[in-house]
Amino acid sequence: NSEVFFPRSRPKRFIHFLGGAFVGVSPRLFYEGFLQDLAEKCEAIVIATPFQLSFDYDAMAEAAAAKFDQTVSRLTAEYPACTDLPVVAVGH
Repeated sequence: NSEVFFPRSRPKRFIHFLGGAFVGVSPRLFYEGFLQDLAEKCEAIVIATPFQLSFDYDAMAEAAAAKFDQTVSRLTAEYPACTDLPVVAVGH
């Protein structure tokens, strides 16, 4: 499942974060402080999607996108005000 970081203020966007090749499998462990700061400073709901490194890049990208979409769907069902927020992608 994706890790979610919320700002204290009302969010203005989603940020989809994908970590580095070997640490991307556990974003909270390796990026927690950075991602919480990113959520605060950018007034964003940060969704950090874990992924397993693979040489099948298309399948890896599709799986990460599907996890992100599922998380956004769950969050917008729970917080309807977030339904039309823009999405920014960030990677390391």
